[in-house]
This record gives sequence, structure tokens and C-alpha cells, in this order.
Amino acid sequence: MRRRAFVSSLVLAGIPFFSKTLTSSQVLRVGVNLPWYTYGYDIGGREHTPWKVTPYGYANNAPRVTRDFMMLKAHGIDIVRVAIFCDLRSGVVWERGRFVSFNQAAEEDFTELLKIATETGMLLIPVLFDFSIADGVGVHGNTDHPEVILNSEDRYALMASLAQLLADNIQYVSCIYAVDIFNEPENASVLYTAHGVEELRKFLKLTAATVKKVWPKTPVTLGCANRATMLMNWRDIPVDVEQFHYYDRFESQGMKFDFPVRNFETKKPVIIGEAEATHIHAKLGLALTNGYDAIIFWSLHAEDKFTKLDLRQIKAWKRK
Repeated sequence: MRRRAFVSSLVLAGIPFFSKTLTSSQVLRVGVNLPWYTYGYDIGGREHTPWKVTPYGYANNAPRVTRDFMMLKAHGIDIVRVAIFCDLRSGVVWERGRFVSFNQAAEEDFTELLKIATETGMLLIPVLFDFSIADGVGVHGNTDHPEVILNSEDRYALMASLAQLLADNIQYVSCIYAVDIFNEPENASVLYTAHGVEELRKFLKLTAATVKKVWPKTPVTLGCANRATMLMNWRDIPVDVEQFHYYDRFESQGMKFDFPVRNFETKKPVIIGEAEATHIHAKLGLALTNGYDAIIFWSLHAEDKFTKLDLRQIKAWKRK
């Protein structure tokens, strides 16, 4: 976290940003997306581990996770946003194509993740589900599982298992900054029919309600793909923390990074849950002066074209 009385002249995309006075109480939490080590297999994936590879899962890789969290803390990181069940490719017991429960490995991995966060003093944003659960793209032989959203029996079986998982880990709830119920629902393209969108809304509301029933004091958030969809698409989803994602290409679409929280006309905290890791000092300064509660950069270990994070820049900024 960082408090600042003012921010000196900054440059974002070649445009100078001049100092603004802040109240001494304003705080910016700085985070990193450490979304996965192996997509979809960090929670409950040990039975899918290829031969001669260290078994997947947080419980099997606790020393590595601990080292990463401690390294991030040393660089001034307050929050880690991490994917949990992704597209349900692992960690699940299926019976004749129907959801039954999470497997024992998933329970052990989830507990280990929260335990490590608690021991290292790291705040977490666990992202329960990803849009790839219903985006029509099968990866490495995996298929979508839109049935857990579209079928009421599967949906309620999933929520019952989620409630039990949260209840079993209530002792670690203090390490949770917020629970992100779904990453970028806008990209769950299989659901984009009139019926599908309505069922998706039911799923999001039910997931939020499940979290709040078991962890009533824990904030809920929704990882909206951008600022426009946050404002237009999901206003009926009950969240405690507003969230959107920002990548530099949005600038050409008319969405400037420099956008004060007061323009949202909300009393809820607002976070940038994914921010492209360019112009880091400028983005940190703007996020602070514009009143955001947190900015969380993409990413550590994701191995995509946006994973180019220089943690040294964050550490230097927080020391100023």
C-alpha cells in the first residue's frame, strides 16, 4: 500500500500528467496477477500430471508458491490475483457428464494456497471461474463446461461444493481481499444467446450469494473485461468491489487510462484487476490520484504476450 501527498509530473503514452494534491488517507494497494503455474491444473490437477513432471497443484508445490509470495512481498506487492477452477478441466468429480463434487486434491490445493497466503501476509483475490468455461475453445483435449451454468442441477451441485470448500477454510478468510466470482464473463461466447445470458446472470448472482452466505464479511467482485462493460453489462450483479481490466489497446477505443473513480458515481471501492504492465510509474500515479483502491498488473508466470512485468519498477515507485 502507498499513501502520497502528491504525485510529480508523469507521462503516460506521451502525455504529461501533472501533480495533484491528495488527502493523507488515500491508499493504493498494488498487486500482481499470478494466475497460474499450469492453467487449469493448480487446483486439483495432480492426477493429470505428465510422467516425470512434478505433480501439479499448490499442495505439491508449496515451497515454490511460498518463495514467489515472499519475493512479491519484498517488491512491495500487497495483493495476488490467482485463478482457481478456471474452466473445470481438473479438480472435479464427474459422473456421466454431470458435476458431482470437487475432488480431494482440489480441496487440499485450495487450503494450501490460503495457508501460504496467511503465513506470508499476502492478500489474495481468488478468481473462482474463467470465461473459458464456455468460450467454445477446447484446449489440449479439454472441452467447455457450460452445463454448470445452463443446467440448474449442475449449477446447484457446484454451488453446494463451493459452499463446503469455503466453509472448510473459514480459518483463512483474513487473507482474502475479495473473491472474484468470474473472470471476464463478456468472453464466455457460448452463452451469448438470450437464454444463455440470462442463465449466466443467474449463475453470477448465485455464486455471489454462495460466497456471502459462507464468508459474509468477505467482499465479492467481478472481473469485467473493460470499463465500458463494467458500467453497462453487469450492474445487477451484487458486488462489494467494482472491477475492470485495462490493456493499452483500449486507448484507441476511446477508453483513456486517466479516469477518476468519481466518474463511476459509486461509493464502492474500484480496482483495476488486470493492467498491462507498461508505463508502470505513470499508471501507479494515475491510479493513486484518481482514487482507485488497487491496481493489479498482468502478470507473473502466465507466459502470454502481455507477461512482461518488471517488479523492480513497482518496488522503486513504492519507495519514493
